Amino acid sequence: MIVVVEGPSAAGKSSWVAARGSDNVIGESGRVEVPDDLSGDRLATFWVEANCRRWAEAIRVEAKCGVALCDTDPLKLHYAYCLARIGAGPWEDFDIGITKATDAVRQQRLGLADIVLVSTPDDETLERQRDSDPSRRRRNFDLHRQLGPPLSDWYSTLDRLDPGRICWRFPTTTPEPVARERYNVDLFQAWMNLLPRCPSSP
Repeated sequence: MIVVVEGPSAAGKSSWVAARGSDNVIGESGRVEVPDDLSGDRLATFWVEANCRRWAEAIRVEAKCGVALCDTDPLKLHYAYCLARIGAGPWEDFDIGITKATDAVRQQRLGLADIVLVSTPDDETLERQRDSDPSRRRRNFDLHRQLGPPLSDWYSTLDRLDPGRICWRFPTTTPEPVARERYNVDLFQAWMNLLPRCPSSP
């Protein structure tokens, strides 16, 4: 089983994952150096390849440990979507990303996790949890905390299409294994088509 843990910055993703494993954890990508000359199609290719590498690592860890825990979703197309929803990024980047991600899902180089645990705390909770962990810099905290509402829309849309894949909390124990379709291109395209594109409210 591949489990993804998602939420805005300071939601508690890394803490939840760290409390449940080490050998079976696929950590965040961290700061990625993006070549300055990349844009449009080439930039989308750069990011989907990075996401495919994390997915491949999740598959490897799952084969070794039985359960892979991903600190953030290897299918990280939601970041471009959320930025566009709050007016901090162009919709064109998201649309190009859809094309690249669809090809990767069709090739089974990128997939949908079996279970996604999602928590989107309010601003006060996020600030409190940020302040309780001074070891984390969280350089873009003010931007990332705005992504909770569109992130909820992202996974709510998938939840409507495929009920049971999304858990709206960080449970006290790792979920029981469940079989899910990971490479269903029709499901992925329906998900992308149904996502709301209206401006996100804070």
